[in-house]
Amino acid sequence: MGTDLFGAWQRALNSHDGDSLAALMTDDGVYEVVATGSVFTQATVPLSVTTMHGMSSDFLVSLVSTLQDGDRYGVEWEVNGTNDGPIAYLGLPASGRRFKIRAAAIGLSQGGKIKLHWEYWDVAGFLAQLGVQPPPMVVFGLGSFSEEVSED
Repeated sequence: MGTDLFGAWQRALNSHDGDSLAALMTDDGVYEVVATGSVFTQATVPLSVTTMHGMSSDFLVSLVSTLQDGDRYGVEWEVNGTNDGPIAYLGLPASGRRFKIRAAAIGLSQGGKIKLHWEYWDVAGFLAQLGVQPPPMVVFGLGSFSEEVSED
């Protein structure tokens, strides 16, 4: 992503400027927010910024750490804000509560722009800060196999 690109990415998010974020992507770039299952292109990524700032007018990104190896990058950040607007995609009204989210992304840049970006953060922790009850606990375990595996 590069130092300049990290700073430009942070400024685009903090200024609520989705078009600036789109300008940081290659024409065929993909920006995926894995936590919500959302995938954006250069044409649709402004919607991501609009959604974030629609649910929090004081949404603020602070960089924690960055790492770059050639065109591959990693970035960690913290988001602070107040949920003063609805979270439409979840059907949740504004809670008025403050939140803090730690997040990270890995990606690939090309020509100083974002080519592929995969973003990860804790949705359950975010919703808990807003007072949303978590879903029932799901336990995953290893199943046993009834067939023997031969080493022929």
